[in-house]
Amino acid sequence: MYRLLLAATLSLGAIALTAAPAAAQCTNTCASANDNECDDGGPGSLYDICALGTDCADCGNRVCTNTCISANDNECDDGGPGSLYDICEFGTDCNDCGVR
Repeated sequence: MYRLLLAATLSLGAIALTAAPAAAQCTNTCASANDNECDDGGPGSLYDICALGTDCADCGNRVCTNTCISANDNECDDGGPGSLYDICEFGTDCNDCGVR
């Protein structure tokens, strides 16, 4: 019984850690989605004909928020490349770190 409870707790915890706010969901609503060319204007994009985060099949996940407790302090705090600190979850300090 304890194993089952632990497994359920771990599964629920993983879901909570990876869930993004609804406003920051990555979609494929771009008219040019799924054409094997990144069209959303973000890093590595070939074109900028779509809104950022609307061509995820071709560009990858561009979910980015400013929910980090230290967001907007001119220091990247999400632990990713170029980050000064790792006090926040990856992709939650966008104004300071850029789109991840």
